[in-house]
Amino acid sequence: MRALLFSLSVVVFSSWNDGLGQTIQLFVNDFSSPLSTPSGNCGPDLCITPVNSLWQGTGTGTGGGGSWKQVYTVETLLINGSSGIYTDSTGQGGDYCLGMLSTFQNDKVALTLFSDTLPYVNLYMDVSAIDLVGCSGPFGTDVPSFRVSVHDSPNGVFNINNPGPPLDVDTLYGGVPSADPHHFRWTTVQTGLDVSGATDGNISVMWDLLTSGYAAFDNLRIEASISGVGLPRQDRDSKLMVIAPNPAHEWATLRRFAQGAATVRVLSASGALARPAMRFGPYEAIGFSTSDLHDGIYVVECSVGSRTGRGMLVVQH
Repeated sequence: MRALLFSLSVVVFSSWNDGLGQTIQLFVNDFSSPLSTPSGNCGPDLCITPVNSLWQGTGTGTGGGGSWKQVYTVETLLINGSSGIYTDSTGQGGDYCLGMLSTFQNDKVALTLFSDTLPYVNLYMDVSAIDLVGCSGPFGTDVPSFRVSVHDSPNGVFNINNPGPPLDVDTLYGGVPSADPHHFRWTTVQTGLDVSGATDGNISVMWDLLTSGYAAFDNLRIEASISGVGLPRQDRDSKLMVIAPNPAHEWATLRRFAQGAATVRVLSASGALARPAMRFGPYEAIGFSTSDLHDGIYVVECSVGSRTGRGMLVVQH
């Protein structure tokens, strides 16, 4: 059956002239053409109108125009708004972008698409730390990191409050923020996510800002392909760390294979943060108590520089 799907996919690809013959453009949106004009309804040049109300169907591509869901307030920033709050010397962000909080409210946003039953989705976007005027801000800026996960969504149905275990996940890091907290300094990031486990090709991509009090993303492009860009999932997962003992009773240790300061997060099987992020120095041993965790399965993320490894941890008291 898998060989048959591959053969059919090649026939479909032959009609595309993208230089690769193996890629389908699912979704592209530079957030320049909203359904209605965003307004400063939560502070100067900051719009809290729901993402779907402003941007549903405005993307192009074969995966559908895009159906959005969100947790808390995911804002549309008016880069060239009438109040002149936010500046972008490169013009890379255009007039609008999407922004979200990290720890203050733990905003999340998700986009449901049809992947054409191909095994990978490749995601590209521009990210930047930015701080807010009004709307409970400022929140502070730091190097932004986005946890991007992809979830099975049979028949296009997805519950962002109960997404279930991801098909694949990666953490993408932006650059150092501008000295001016209201000036965008964009970094282009990318990842290849394995969606071969999707039931019928319908998937949802979810964004969760992990670091920087506030940050934005723009110029989103998602493609379906027979191969993933960047480091393969098995390399990300297996080459960065080993967890022991596993199952863990009262304590777990991580052996890492990349130098540098590390940030460790423990996530529940549903993707929720099970405990605050832990930070370790370049040569510091990594260990943490599991006595406060309920019995069950967890995902441990260890980020060192631009690399993130993930492993499964079983807690059994």
